[in-house]
Amino acid sequence: MTTRVPALDEGVITASDFNTSKSAAERRTEDRIDCTKQIVILPFKPSVTWAFKRVEMFDCSEHGLGILTDEPIAAGDLFLAKLRLQKITLVAYQVRHCIPLKRGFKIGAWMTGLVGRPDLCDPAEVLKALLQG
Repeated sequence: MTTRVPALDEGVITASDFNTSKSAAERRTEDRIDCTKQIVILPFKPSVTWAFKRVEMFDCSEHGLGILTDEPIAAGDLFLAKLRLQKITLVAYQVRHCIPLKRGFKIGAWMTGLVGRPDLCDPAEVLKALLQG
């Protein structure tokens, strides 16, 4: 019986492992569906009074959401999207990126859960609700 000793550089993380030059489409784990419509969100901003606001959704997937807003929401911050599943439900999203545009901000976010019963958190149902309106 022989014992294999790994080379010193085997399994080592290199700078190329952190390559961020890939396009957004190359980094996505799910296909996006183009869908332009108004949705209602509640950004978590501890320094201001919380209020629901209308934003434009431009695409979505089972776990992701792309929106256009007039105010930035920082990467890592959370917001709730109001959707009708079996009843009105608040779905939590974490902002992955916020890109300034000429007028407003383009935000990509990832679903982190929902407020209420966890058994209702079916990503396919959330996607269906986003597309139906």
